[in-house]
Amino acid sequence: MIRKAFLIAFAALLLLSGCRPGITMRDGNPEITTWAGFFSSWWSGMNANYVFWDLDSPGNEWDTVYEETLPKMERYGVIGSSAASDKAAIRDLYDIVKTLKDGHYVLTISNGKGITGNFRPVYCRVMRNAGMTDDEIFEAQLTPSPETYSRLIEESDFHSENTAAIMERVFGIAGASGTAGLSRGFGPAEGGPAHYFSRAGYVKTPSGLMIGEESVGDFSLFVGMTDDDILYLGFSGFSLSAFVDDATQNGDDADAWSLRVYDLVKEYASIILDYENGKADLGGIIIDLRGNGGGDPMDFSLLWSPLLPEDLTVARIRIKTSDNRLSYSLWHDMEIEGRSANGSGKALKLPIAVLVNPRSVSCSEISTMAFMAMRDTYGADVRIIGGTTAGGNGPLAANEILNAGTFQVGESRTRCAGIELRYIDGRSFEGIGIAPDIPVSFNYGSFMSGTDARLRVAFDSIRSRMY
Repeated sequence: MIRKAFLIAFAALLLLSGCRPGITMRDGNPEITTWAGFFSSWWSGMNANYVFWDLDSPGNEWDTVYEETLPKMERYGVIGSSAASDKAAIRDLYDIVKTLKDGHYVLTISNGKGITGNFRPVYCRVMRNAGMTDDEIFEAQLTPSPETYSRLIEESDFHSENTAAIMERVFGIAGASGTAGLSRGFGPAEGGPAHYFSRAGYVKTPSGLMIGEESVGDFSLFVGMTDDDILYLGFSGFSLSAFVDDATQNGDDADAWSLRVYDLVKEYASIILDYENGKADLGGIIIDLRGNGGGDPMDFSLLWSPLLPEDLTVARIRIKTSDNRLSYSLWHDMEIEGRSANGSGKALKLPIAVLVNPRSVSCSEISTMAFMAMRDTYGADVRIIGGTTAGGNGPLAANEILNAGTFQVGESRTRCAGIELRYIDGRSFEGIGIAPDIPVSFNYGSFMSGTDARLRVAFDSIRSRMY
């Protein structure tokens, strides 16, 4: 089988953390009616659950946040008593979280009377880069938000550049998007829509899938080969393992889209295997992670193990060992299993291009680190191309298991990572993102008309390095 175990030091970390009891908030009062009471409990929840204090509070600045903010919250009084006071209190909370490094972080807060904020530091960074002011960024993350602020984001690579859009806009597959409620595949089994690619001239033997079925969410996957034997893989999220499990466990009784995903994953892996066995030519590989929001890390073994001669350490992780803010475990290696325990230790002699953008986050960023590790460990010929990634690579985990993660205060929910992750050389990309080796700017108008500058650079980079 192409699926292999995803090795991670998670089990060892669980032994250190144990099973976590309920969180004790600073005010100990489950009935939160004032902004001061809310802030006190939320601050304590952050103190107990947030993991990136080495990045966000290296000098114990979090204590200063409490000391400076509590008096203001006391002046705002009862939650819901004044729209102006409520909005001011929510703005103060936004000002605290807007620069947090956690790329998964979301603070959802409401006054119960129509003012709701959904504050994400990663959105703040994207909006700031799009030219929005701090006041506009705050307003844009309130519900309802002014429509005048949406266009800058909708026309950025954060929202518009993704697998479904590439399939439709760049590869010319008519109707690739807008297939809600349908399972729709494109590939040789259905007659082979090679003529769709004449406009872009990129790919022969293309195979794609776009799903808008409610139970699995929007999902798209594309595998193809160019005329000069460059393998292209693009997919919208790390959720392939669930489809493959369905296909392998249920056979013909599996959902149609599971069987199609399984076929495409096998097609991708067989191309690499045939090349290794001398049965096929392969000039290079393009891995397109643009717009990929992450998902299930079990996909790493499906996708990247075929490229690895042996087990590869791609990052190091640690967790908090108690509710104490600065109580951490030791760092443990995070590995992806290679194809053989007796591997040669040599990388595939192929140029590889990894395409990323500001929406490449979580498993996409860890995958980018995996390719960086292939380069740094094996000397693999890898180039990262496109835009700087999101900066959210600390995995999410269940709060009940770890001494960190998402927590609730009243009706407010705070989502945060449960594990801190760093690259193998000790660098943290949390809140910063991974800068590409070859940066390529994004132009919305050109992309929507079918010109994919980043993909063209990736192909040019591969072709200039073919052996």
